[in-house]
Amino acid sequence: MSIFGAASESIVFAYIGLCVFTYAAGAKVGDLDQHTWSVSFIGWMTIIVILGRLLAVWTAHGLLSMCQKTQDITLRELCFISYGGMIRGAIAFGLVLKIPNDPQFKERGVIITTTLALVIITTLFFGTFMAFAQKIMLPPLQGCEEDIMNLKESNHDEF
Repeated sequence: MSIFGAASESIVFAYIGLCVFTYAAGAKVGDLDQHTWSVSFIGWMTIIVILGRLLAVWTAHGLLSMCQKTQDITLRELCFISYGGMIRGAIAFGLVLKIPNDPQFKERGVIITTTLALVIITTLFFGTFMAFAQKIMLPPLQGCEEDIMNLKESNHDEF
């Protein structure tokens, strides 16, 4: 089953890679699209995405922690959840492509290119350092290595 997931992921990233070259040229894809890039808009949107994710995760955790008596998530785990949520994906890009190509909405091209840039920036930056962030924020628990090896062996035997 994981081969289908890897193949699907490869197809999605290949499509996004092809879109970079299409939109980088400022090509018209249809009658109204003129794809321009705004570096300042991309920068501001990156900051807004990061701050929005931090605000959403920490606020949701704060509200939910008021409803329970014990703390189940450590500060390090909460930071890792926030970090992992920074990655924007192909769904965001797919949704922005669904914006109608309407003459009254002239900023469609800038929104598409900004979303494409955000997907690439967050995937490359946050995705590249995910393993490193996991090692720093979530060190392995003591005594769990043997349990993990047993779990891997039992899952391997099933397939």
